[in-house]
Amino acid sequence: MVGPLFGFSHQANYQQLQRGLILTPRVVGDKIRVEISAWASQPAGLSGDSVGLRLISVIEIEPGQWSAIGGSGHNVSESARSGGLRGSTRSRREQTFWLKVELLP
Repeated sequence: MVGPLFGFSHQANYQQLQRGLILTPRVVGDKIRVEISAWASQPAGLSGDSVGLRLISVIEIEPGQWSAIGGSGHNVSESARSGGLRGSTRSRREQTFWLKVELLP
């Protein structure tokens, strides 16, 4: 553990950061318009404040139909050595997010 250096000491500043999706459906004719709002807050540097980010997309889907609204993916590389042998693998892992909206009677 390192103590104060030239009169400065370290003090932890904890912040609650949030992220998520907000879906707002509206009936437009025979379709449903969905506003998808993705938001996240992240630290804004040494000031201790946080800054919010928000992205908005709008899609129209038919009631009862599934629609892909986004996804995520990342590449995975692994390697190992044992004795005089070396092996490696590379793959891509993906996940798709689906939405289904239905009209209630």
